[in-house]
Amino acid sequence: MYSGRINYMKIAILGTGLMGSAMGEAIINAGHQLIVYNRTPERTKPLVEKGAKAVFTAAQAISEADATIIVLLDGVAVKNLLLNEETLAVVNNKKIISAASSTVDEIIEIAVVVAQHGGQFAEMSMQAYANALRTATGTFVVGCNAEDEKFWVETLSSFSGGAQRVGEIGDATKIESVALVGSMISMINVGYSTAVAQKLGLAPEVYEPIINMMVPSAAYVLPKMITHDYNEIVGSIESYVSGLTTLIDIVKSKGMPTEVLEEMKKLFEKATTGGYAQKDRAAVLEVILNPRN
Repeated sequence: MYSGRINYMKIAILGTGLMGSAMGEAIINAGHQLIVYNRTPERTKPLVEKGAKAVFTAAQAISEADATIIVLLDGVAVKNLLLNEETLAVVNNKKIISAASSTVDEIIEIAVVVAQHGGQFAEMSMQAYANALRTATGTFVVGCNAEDEKFWVETLSSFSGGAQRVGEIGDATKIESVALVGSMISMINVGYSTAVAQKLGLAPEVYEPIINMMVPSAAYVLPKMITHDYNEIVGSIESYVSGLTTLIDIVKSKGMPTEVLEEMKKLFEKATTGGYAQKDRAAVLEVILNPRN
């Protein structure tokens, strides 16, 4: 992985949710000028207060930036943002990368259209949660044309723990799909283990070490499930619904069974409708504990 630094740049973030905002802070801290756009302008305010410039359209952000990073939930959102007359009119000679959870077909379709309008499109998978992005310790894998490798590896490495090109456009999405499977199943594993322990009346000091031993990644969510405090968000319930939707499409396209994933998605969707959409993903525990609520 490249770990050097590059000169000051104008970097645009399109989408200032949890992950976009965390990445934006790292970009500012690295000394770059940050340009931000969000469909809900109020959500750009925390970054503006830290020195970012807010603009009113995606087209304006792209036209002013040296590099544009799209941090939306899924491929459909990226298409809606990019593949319209106003935005495509400004992508000529612009470098744009998407961090959304997309299918391989979606990301290739977007790349083709952007290229037809003179732009250079790439994709990235964030190997980090929000806190790691914010503290510039997270890493990225990139799928892009070979001629864009140096630009994206150096740009992303300038405000992170490093970036690595893993292949052509679509290859980073393939890697993210593998990570999504592990993350989703691990979350449900910890949720059910914790729910059973709590229903049986076990004390946290009894069941916490057992769950941590059985599920190595449990430490990221188990403390929240024990206290039922989901306000410190690493990944939101809403983002897990989006991730599972994309994952199911990918798995189905490869002819594999999706029933387990679809049932998992129902749990996260129920947590969304139960008022936990913007809470941490650990809040899925509440649905497992109280399925009729």
